[in-house]
Order: sequence, then C-alpha cells, then structure tokens
Amino acid sequence: MGKTDWLRRTSKAKLAVIFVAMLVIVLGIGLGVSSHQSAVNNSLLKSAETHFVVTQHGIIPQEKIDQTLVGLERAWQQIRDQVPEAQSHSAIHVYIYENMGEYKKYSGAALWSGGTARLTIAGYELHLPIEQDNTQSDSEWMTLSTMHEMTHIAMYMIVDSQSEAIPSWFAEGLAEYEMVKGKWFDINMVMRRDSMRYFVWRNWDNVSSNQFLLSYVPSYSSSATEVDVFYGGSYEFFRFLANKYSEESLLNILRDVGRGEDFSQAFINITGEDYEQAYADWLESF
Repeated sequence: MGKTDWLRRTSKAKLAVIFVAMLVIVLGIGLGVSSHQSAVNNSLLKSAETHFVVTQHGIIPQEKIDQTLVGLERAWQQIRDQVPEAQSHSAIHVYIYENMGEYKKYSGAALWSGGTARLTIAGYELHLPIEQDNTQSDSEWMTLSTMHEMTHIAMYMIVDSQSEAIPSWFAEGLAEYEMVKGKWFDINMVMRRDSMRYFVWRNWDNVSSNQFLLSYVPSYSSSATEVDVFYGGSYEFFRFLANKYSEESLLNILRDVGRGEDFSQAFINITGEDYEQAYADWLESF
C-alpha cells in the first residue's frame, strides 16, 4: 500500500470519527432539550391543575387535554405578571370540545368563533374546540387561541362587572396584541401579524370610513371575512395606542372603568385625548 493510499484511508477514518462525534453531540443536545421541555411541561401541567377545572365534550385523548392545559397555564403566567388583579382568583372553568361541530352546537358561540371567554354568574369560563376546520394545525391554533382567550379573562378580572362598558375594538385589540406580542421569531405569530395587517390593507376603504372599528360589534352570524378585518384593524389600532401611550396606560383605562368610570372619560383621563382623535391619528399614520 502506497503512502498516498494510507493517508487517504487515515483521512477517511478521521472524518468518520469526527462525524460520529458530532452526531453524538447533536443527539445529546436534542435529548437534553427534549428532557428540559418535558420537565417544564410537567411543571406547567401541575400548576394548571390548581387554576383550571376541565369539562370535556366528546371523546378527547388525555394527551390533548394536557396540551391544552399546558398552553393555558403558559398564557396565564405571561398575563399575571402584568395584571396584579389576576394573582388571586377562583378556578377558571374550561370546556373542551372534541371538534368544531360539538363546539358550535353546545357552546352557544358565534358561527365564526374559534374560542370563547365569558364572565358568568358562576365565574370565569373558557370554551375551546380541540380541532379546527381550517388549514391551520390544531397545535398552532391552540397556541394562538389560548393566549387570546386568556387575555379576555384577565380583562374581566380587571373590570369585573363593568365588562359590557369596554368597546369591542379595545377588547379584541388587546387580546390580539397580547397574543402576538414579543414573539418575533415565532413563525406562527409572524404569519398572524402579517395576515392581520394584510386584511386591514386590503379592506382599507372600509376601515378608514365611517369609523368602522369604533362602531362595529361582531354578531352571531357575522361573516368570517368581516370579522377578520375587524380583528386585524383592532390589533393595528391597539398596537398604535400601546406604542403611543404604553401598555400600562391602556390597562389603567380598564382599571378606571372597573371603578365605574365611563370608557370615553377613562380614555381621556389616562391619555389626555379622546379615542376618536386617536383613531384619526392612527388612520393618518397607517
């Protein structure tokens, strides 16, 4: 065997060793990350058991129920740091439905709805279908929906019995804002933000005329497209307000309403201007 052949075989052997070593390292990191995530999820699930009471409609695998509770607890921990009112509360009743058919049949939610939060005489309620009818994966949807609906629950905790005094654009804008806030590297959130902005841009004539967002209230039979425009516009307007006045200022508006102040006056008290002028400023800046 010549010197060249020996060197060639030696080089191949070294490459093989390096490759195996790198593969072992990658697998080790992957197993470590997986183990850590499993521990985090177990911790969240255990904590969720003290915050949520689950009622299921239909046959739902325990794994999916656990995934839902983990998502709810993760959303709850994000919210409660901003909302002291949420630190102590009664257990939230979560109704989980096997599919959209069961959800629409028994929850009483709007036809276009993919999740519902309520403040009832019995307490706080969440109604969530496990499976969706659209092309978005169930896990992607659950990540989005749990954060959105949990934000509504937090709002109810702030305003208590005055929840009907909060305009739809503010309530839905806040929920959409919290849902996607800060998640710039999450592809699901990026796509959600882009789609909301697209709906606003595509329907700009409607959004910019007759104060569409300020007067619109989604009804049971509203079209999904119309609701998408409303949600997208509410998010963009709320994001504008948060950048202009701060998130804490907008939460303080809710606190004033919870103490009995009219929403319009509460907005002026906190920001120094009425929300119709703020709306006009947003339209001009969009």
